[in-house]
Amino acid sequence: MTTSMISCTHIPTRRKAVLPLPGHETQALDATRTHSLPWDRGTCRAGIVDYLHQLLADTVTLRDMYAMHRRQVADPAFHQRYLLFDRHFAGQHVLVEDISERVQTLGGITIDATHAITERTLIPRVHNGFAEASTHLSRLLQAHEIVLVVSRATAHEISQFGTDEPTVSDVIRTNESHVWSLVHFMALENTMTEYPYSA
Repeated sequence: MTTSMISCTHIPTRRKAVLPLPGHETQALDATRTHSLPWDRGTCRAGIVDYLHQLLADTVTLRDMYAMHRRQVADPAFHQRYLLFDRHFAGQHVLVEDISERVQTLGGITIDATHAITERTLIPRVHNGFAEASTHLSRLLQAHEIVLVVSRATAHEISQFGTDEPTVSDVIRTNESHVWSLVHFMALENTMTEYPYSA
């Protein structure tokens, strides 16, 4: 029987690190790098990146909600609901990649850390426990509403810089399409519940 070479006193406890990580920060999250784009020196790009960061945090949260609810599907409409959530998850993931790429193009830093996204998102935190199917749909519709409000406000604010962001327009169109699908899926489920033996 072999014994461990590491004593229990050397195993780190699960708590926040007190000592700083090695290396130093070369660019702040809210700062933008100077490059050859014909913009004014930082003001315009920094403003756009700030709005895109908020939109990115909410979109990542919504994408993760679809992933979580997709794994919790357990009802008679399992197959249809799983496919719907899976398709919407893929659509939100594409938006996350597009927003992240746009932020980097403008010289910003993409927020990837979970704690940074959690601190910034406006979508309420979802409980980890199991919930009914109707609760899943209600939560997703509420999250879509928040993303649409943020994206429309972002489009309005960015237009004041004298530019347009196709990425934001893609977010609006995709989320409107997802809301349309969820609402019609809810209506279909209600019809099936009310008339379970209808043809």
